[in-house]
Order: sequence, then C-alpha cells, then structure tokens
Amino acid sequence: MPAGVDPGKLVRAVQASGYPLQTVVARRLSEQFNIVEEWGYVDRVSHDHRTLDIFAQRSLEAKSPRLEPALVLLVECKRSDLPYVFFAAAIPRTPSELPSIFGLARNRFLLYGEPSRHREVPIAHFLRCSDFPFVRSGPVIVSTFSRVERKGKEFKLSGSEPYNALVLPLASALEHYRETWSGVRQHQERYWPTLAICLAVIDAPFVVASGTPEEPDLRTTRWVRLVHQEALREGDGWRRKPYFVDAVCRGVLGEYLDQHIVPFAEQVASRMAEQQDLVLAEEGRVPDWDDWSWGDMRPTSS
Repeated sequence: MPAGVDPGKLVRAVQASGYPLQTVVARRLSEQFNIVEEWGYVDRVSHDHRTLDIFAQRSLEAKSPRLEPALVLLVECKRSDLPYVFFAAAIPRTPSELPSIFGLARNRFLLYGEPSRHREVPIAHFLRCSDFPFVRSGPVIVSTFSRVERKGKEFKLSGSEPYNALVLPLASALEHYRETWSGVRQHQERYWPTLAICLAVIDAPFVVASGTPEEPDLRTTRWVRLVHQEALREGDGWRRKPYFVDAVCRGVLGEYLDQHIVPFAEQVASRMAEQQDLVLAEEGRVPDWDDWSWGDMRPTSS
C-alpha cells in the first residue's frame, strides 16, 4: 500500500460502499435467475447513462401456446451500520397496480362495466393481482424513509438523500425497462408478458415508525413496501402514477424469493395462461367496476 493508506480504514470503506453486498446478492439471485450486474439504463430526468446494481430475470413455469411469462427484478443494494427508519402510511391501501407488467401490446387494458362504457386500467388490476397474498396481505406499506446517522452522542435522521439515491433510480430503471418493450405489436404470434418488481436489498436493521409525534411507536421488521407517487400529464389532465419498491433485509432475501415473490409470479403466470384469450384481447367485462372478482370477468363479446 502507498504510504499514508491505512489498510483497516480501506477495508471499512469497502465494507460501507455496498459493493460486497451487491456481490452476495448477485450470487444468491443467480441460483434462480439469469442476472446482469451493473445493468445500464438512461435516467428519465437527467437523461444521463446510469447503472443499476442487478438486473435479474427468470422464466415462469406456466406457459400457453402464445404466452411465455417471465419475472424481472430490478435490484439496488445498500448497507449501513445504523438502522433505516420507515414511516408507515397513515392510510395503507392494497396496491392494485402491483406489479408492473410489460411485454404485451398495451400497458393498460380496457375494463367494461355498462355495455357502452369502459375504463383503462393497469394490467395488474385487470388480472386482479390483489387477490394473491403477496399483494393483498404483504408487508407494511410505508410512505417514506430515512437512514439513522450519528451526530455526536445523539442520532439524527438523514433526510431525503437515501430516498433520492434508492427510490428515484429504481423508478427510472423501471421506466427505461418499460421503453424496451415499446416495439411490441398487436396480433403477434407470441408474447412474453413480464412481471417487473423494484427491489431494495438493505444490509441494516429496519425500524417502522408510526403513532404520533408525542408518542411514536417504533418496531423492527424485515420487509416493507414503499409507495412513491408521481403526477403524470395526460392530454389536458393529470393522473396519479404510483411506483412500488419492496425493501428487504439482507438476511431474509432467500425467504422473500422462495416464499413470496416467485410463488406470486407463478400464480399470476398461471392466471394469464388459463385465460389466454382475455389477455390477448386486452379487454374484458365485469358486472360492477367497484365490486368484482376474477371469476366475474367475461369476454366483451359475451
């Protein structure tokens, strides 16, 4: 080592960087997924070329004559010696837009109610992905988070920097991945519908904060679902666009993969394969827009 370089400090700097964690996560994912480390994407705001820690893809077992579903994880890895504090949503809602699904001719399907009226809905909503436990009864929903930092003998919360360094890059990577599917056409012989999940693997304790400023309630957990809302201009109006990030502790990554995300993806793939005609039509009819189940879905021609 050059003079003045303390090997111990160098080791600590590498440990804090997150890169060793990225290697561990990539190796674990490679047992079930095809992976790309340092996956390139274009930032949707700055248009700069950036890289995501890990892109992971695997085919799903449920196939039909014209559909070959897959699962993609867009992964960022972070490490800290001190906890991350997540703030529970005051009014948590089941995210009917989860997961993002690409690879079909449309990103939004038509849902008919009354004979002459329809709505455009996310594919996940059309498929009623909220029927499955991964969405319906998943982890606690959180609205934002901070990293604990030392300030002398006290602790303080870091502010927006960890949020900006984690959630916004994942949202940009998801939008870039969406663009890679822009060439899908109507009436193709085969389609590859792909479920995309933004995943943060964090090597640090998780604390969920709720309660009131006077009496905060803090408890530890291992998996949270962060909801990030953005406003999107469409014609003369605006609509709400949510992004979802699953944040899991490093120690439960295997459990998350084996017991949660992969079984869920297989369930959705099976639903698509069993009702291939509805998926290919990209439209369906239900008796009541606000109160329906997957079993109520019918072709619009019926």
